[in-house]
Amino acid sequence: PLWLAARDPASFDFAMKEGMHIMSTPLSKPLAEVENLAVKLRTALLDNPGVRRPRWMVLKAVGVARQARDLDAIVAANHNHARRFEGLFSTQGNVVNGFPQIHHTGSAASGAHDDAALRESMVLGDPDGVVEQLRAYAALGVDEFCYAGSYGLDPQRTIRSLELFVERVMPAFD
Repeated sequence: PLWLAARDPASFDFAMKEGMHIMSTPLSKPLAEVENLAVKLRTALLDNPGVRRPRWMVLKAVGVARQARDLDAIVAANHNHARRFEGLFSTQGNVVNGFPQIHHTGSAASGAHDDAALRESMVLGDPDGVVEQLRAYAALGVDEFCYAGSYGLDPQRTIRSLELFVERVMPAFD
């Protein structure tokens, strides 16, 4: 199947008309943005009667841990990743041998990358808490959830987060 990245109403409508599935990536946005995207999907469905409903996938940064200190480390890694990512778009620094010399931004201009905002935007928590968060996504019509776990967290915690997701979260959605 073909998938189209969609965020604005025209993209949702185009995917519907062309028989494509839809992927949305509200990575640094809270659940409210997924709710907003769900409205766009419902509108596209209403505007295209008789068209088969596409599958809808959402990509979000995920962190699963049993202890608060591990959740803190996950948020800190994602915060650092976000600052580096925004640093790619700054005009500071040089390119050396084809590689940008990335400078961390002090903080996001949008304010979307402080720890509180990251905790709200990520799918984050212990396994039971993550199950509850994903049930909210399913209730909005999300058919597929794409786990984003590559944001600079140390390898041991990255692996443990994924193991907890596979062992404790995924079985809740069989």
